[in-house]
Amino acid sequence: MAAPLELSCWAGGWGLPSVHSESLVVMAYAKFCGAPLKVNVIDNTWRGSRGDVPILTTEDNMVSQPAKILNFLRKQQQILSSPVGTHMLRKQ
Repeated sequence: MAAPLELSCWAGGWGLPSVHSESLVVMAYAKFCGAPLKVNVIDNTWRGSRGDVPILTTEDNMVSQPAKILNFLRKQQQILSSPVGTHMLRKQ
């Protein structure tokens, strides 16, 4: 994918990269799949264009809601050739 991916999400705390569970879901999925994300941490949702987080932004797309973001990443072929669960089990 040529366009850079940016994920806007809540700031972290207590040793977590985010205190927002839906942001954590997207961040974990992207990490396991190797999707190149730039994470933009926000501390209030008014900075998000839709008032909700997480928001995935590319040059020509803006996607919110975790399920829609994960589907977008899948469609952009940012997932591994094997399913994430199977891939993680093989490493153990």
